[in-house]
Amino acid sequence: MTTIDTTEIKYDRITKDFAIYVDGKIIGYGRNYSEAEQKRTAYLAEQVSEVSPTARMAAIWGQDATTQPGGAGSVTERMARIWSE
Repeated sequence: MTTIDTTEIKYDRITKDFAIYVDGKIIGYGRNYSEAEQKRTAYLAEQVSEVSPTARMAAIWGQDATTQPGGAGSVTERMARIWSE
């Protein structure tokens, strides 16, 4: 799973746009700071959506995602119970 450590938005004096950096790599530009924030948010959401729900839960729980803390069943079973409520 890919982790994102840093994000930055910096004004670029040459292009007079706002450059968007994720982990030191430029991912795009915005005409103003607000547009750059929106593009950064969309990029990060896209990165998260590419990760499976099980992997997301593993990252949150810090374990192999086969069981929920306290032995309350598999991630799939727990999510099914939540969605059926």
